[in-house]
Amino acid sequence: MNSRERVLLYVVLGLVVAVACGSLAPFLYFKPRKELRARREALEKSIEDKKAQIYKERTEIKKIEEFSPRLASWQQISLPEPDLKKEPKLVPDVHMSRMQIAYQSYLTDLLSRSGFRANVIRAGKFDNKATPTYTKNKPIYGTQTFTVEGQGNVQSIIKMFERLHNTPLLHQVKNFSILKPRTAQRGQKPDDLDVKLTIEVLQVVGAEKRTALLPSFDEKKTPPVVLATKKREYDHLVARNPFYPPAPVIERPTQQPTETVEEKPKERKADVLAFVRLTMISRKEGRRWEALLRDLNKKDERITLDPPIRENFVVRDRYDNEVLRGEVSLIEDRDVILKIEKKYYRLKVGQSLGQVWPDYPLKDSEAKELGLEIAPPEEEKSKESKDKDAKDKDAKAKETTAKDKAPSKTTGKDTSKESDKDKTKSNTTRKD
Repeated sequence: MNSRERVLLYVVLGLVVAVACGSLAPFLYFKPRKELRARREALEKSIEDKKAQIYKERTEIKKIEEFSPRLASWQQISLPEPDLKKEPKLVPDVHMSRMQIAYQSYLTDLLSRSGFRANVIRAGKFDNKATPTYTKNKPIYGTQTFTVEGQGNVQSIIKMFERLHNTPLLHQVKNFSILKPRTAQRGQKPDDLDVKLTIEVLQVVGAEKRTALLPSFDEKKTPPVVLATKKREYDHLVARNPFYPPAPVIERPTQQPTETVEEKPKERKADVLAFVRLTMISRKEGRRWEALLRDLNKKDERITLDPPIRENFVVRDRYDNEVLRGEVSLIEDRDVILKIEKKYYRLKVGQSLGQVWPDYPLKDSEAKELGLEIAPPEEEKSKESKDKDAKDKDAKAKETTAKDKAPSKTTGKDTSKESDKDKTKSNTTRKD
């Protein structure tokens, strides 16, 4: 084989190898590369979907916490999970039976302190099968029900609900019924009612692990928001008793009937001020600030706040009763500083007076930074008043002494005149 044939042989072999590689390339390179790219795109899409799902769940959690702030601390207010570090051999059923006994004793004490006589406090079975589940068919939470039957008047029932909803626990009244007894029984009071209610307590997976029923709070763990707030006046419900309404008072006319003046109806301050909002702050004639308060209960009721022209403002209810009186101290671009009852309050655009007054006054340091006058404390006022009273007493004493001395001078002048007259008389007698 000469050199020419060798060259031809190498060329043919190269062509064969090139054709073979070209025919096998789609199967050995392009197809696996396409499959890898498709898998990567699918994984990236699933990651984006998971991120969108996580974002959606977080927004829903925020909405739920805004709607019910107490759910933000669900780990503390839920029924506790067993602490296996302290008791490694503790069985979950034994732990739940302990929680049942603890909650029953809590209910017994709460009902007795409210004046409610409980005949039956019965605990049901712990149920976590009829609840939503997540991975591997694990339930999210379990429910423990308690049935209460007893008697009490309207006031004791209201106190019971107030104390129940003031307890930092994840519980709720699921069913509730009140009946007026048809026949009186022994030991029953005339205004007693038959009450039946079902209370449901939740144990959420991942709750705080402790042995006690109620959670403990300190500086690090702040107490959660409860449903029964201090601002609500539950005692007013007693006056609206639908079962035993108060007897109407019949006024009998006397022999000399007197004219009765009808009193105007009044609205509660909190109900009125909750709808008086700061709706707008603008510049009047491009020079000074002007604010607008609007009463949403009254369509045409508007209060213009303009310090140089109108310093004081008055809020009235629908019956023209004065509810609140204040003074405009300062208007800024986004808020207004009001002086109400010797204290300063900051009212922002969109806020109502009920959100600010009377619980959130400005501190003295903040008022000084704004250049506002701060009233001196009562002790200094009392000292100043005492000093003024002492000065007034001294001035009055000096005036009285001056008045006492004045008539003595006049009498002296009169006596001197009388002596001169006597002298003239004596001289005339000598001449005669």
